[in-house]
Amino acid sequence: MVTLSSQEPLEEHLNYTIPGFSYTGPFEKGLSIAEHYGFSIIKPSDKAVTPSKKIALEPAHKDASHHYVALEEKLGALGIYLKHKDVWPKPALVAYGLYPRKKVGKIKLAVYGCRKSIAEAILMKTALTILEESGYQDFQIDLNSLGYGDSRSEFVREYINYFRGHVNNMTAPTQTVFKNDPLHITLCDEDSCRPLREDAPHSLSFLCEEGRNHFREILEYVESMNVPYRLNPHLLGYSTHPSETLFQIKKKSKNKDGSIKETIIARGERNDTLYKLFGLRKEIPFVSMTLDIKPAQKPEKYSRRNEQGIPSIYFVHLGMVAKQRVLEILEILRKKNISVMQTVTHSTLGLQMNRARALGVPYTMIMGLKEAQENVVILRDMATRSQKTIPIDKLPLYLKRVTKTLG
Repeated sequence: MVTLSSQEPLEEHLNYTIPGFSYTGPFEKGLSIAEHYGFSIIKPSDKAVTPSKKIALEPAHKDASHHYVALEEKLGALGIYLKHKDVWPKPALVAYGLYPRKKVGKIKLAVYGCRKSIAEAILMKTALTILEESGYQDFQIDLNSLGYGDSRSEFVREYINYFRGHVNNMTAPTQTVFKNDPLHITLCDEDSCRPLREDAPHSLSFLCEEGRNHFREILEYVESMNVPYRLNPHLLGYSTHPSETLFQIKKKSKNKDGSIKETIIARGERNDTLYKLFGLRKEIPFVSMTLDIKPAQKPEKYSRRNEQGIPSIYFVHLGMVAKQRVLEILEILRKKNISVMQTVTHSTLGLQMNRARALGVPYTMIMGLKEAQENVVILRDMATRSQKTIPIDKLPLYLKRVTKTLG
């Protein structure tokens, strides 16, 4: 059972919520799901900080922006955060729509200030739910990791040297791609490229202990989502700016000849060193994801969210096992139209309880290792400090009863 420590002093310099918006419009369904998972809806039109260094936005290979998050979108997302970083909470989760008038628009999800693997996990879980509710099915997740610092540099060096030794076996267009961005050689689909690509060094073999542990935890989260996944050594990102982890969500369908067709419908990356392009010295952990969504034919409207929209229950977790169950329980509650607040990116009990007190929620819902193993949660009245153990299969009905009494 989770034991609650004595009240820790509030960190007054921290803001506990992002002043986000209520949204109606082309991306309404997807953004409402993102909000349920803890993302704040913002306007993409907010003026953002721009990079201090010049960098080519056009990828070396024409398909790069389909396989990876477009550099322009990553810079825009990080630039928005830099404008608001002094007033937004840390970590910060935001969501917004892009290109609402195009045939295929995009929903952008971003997590700032979180080095932990839960950042990638909450992005993938949220994206899978949005895509499923948008009519997609039969998913597969592809993942890869290039790691951090020296281990990544060593892999890239070995990878480039390998292909440099086979440059005479490449066609002229492929040689041009290799010259402009060596990592984009994996996107080459010519017959001459395939055998070279298959025998190339794999980044996972170069990971340091920190990188291996981070990627292992991501895989554990993905396994808990019950979605098929595959390690894809050809996901490498851009040479111009490092990606630590990369992932794609694909939908599978059958061609007329019975073969399986895989279509990328979402792509995500961790870019913890992208801040350097803005001339900054302090690291800003940054993970983002872009989903392909067909916009509904509705006018966009943003309105400031008021405090009445804050849920009355705050979901507190403690430990890796409980953190994995949080994503599952959030989905159970979403299907029953029950909203709770949570900060799954936080790990310490004290920080989560501080946030719950600061927001003035009447109830906290608590899960530790014992509760996760026994398939229960503890519901605690913040005023009286009385608490009750609730089985998860009875949780939606019980929470509806509790929130109804609050009016």
